[in-house]
Amino acid sequence: MDSAIEYFLEFQTAYFGAILSPFKYGLATFIPAIGFLCLVAGVGVGLATRRRDFLLFLTLPIVSQAFVIISELMRGALQSPALEPVGSTIVLAFLLLQVAVAGYLACRARGARLAASALAIFTVSYAFYAAFFAGMALANDGL
Repeated sequence: MDSAIEYFLEFQTAYFGAILSPFKYGLATFIPAIGFLCLVAGVGVGLATRRRDFLLFLTLPIVSQAFVIISELMRGALQSPALEPVGSTIVLAFLLLQVAVAGYLACRARGARLAASALAIFTVSYAFYAAFFAGMALANDGL
């Protein structure tokens, strides 16, 4: 359980720390930096316009975090070559679900679609980063 908490904190540090040096590791830090900027913009507009429906976007990062933690708890469960397609399918299904829900929430936000799109970009970039970390944990690679 301690490793899952450490992995959770490592994920947070890597994602939100990317804003400090967005070009350090190419796309691996540029995508989270853009996502963070979109988060700031979306939250700023959401607070200024008092859009309560933007709170629904909170569910997507929470699901991403749960995916990272569960994957860490299952570390190495899918490292065998025979199970590699299963891990890829799980990660792909997670990403498709996140993108679909983010797109739906952005389309539903009438009158503030630009801010909702910024929040959707944040949640999708967060989901891609979570999928990267989760895939490494499931395959017992990397961190």
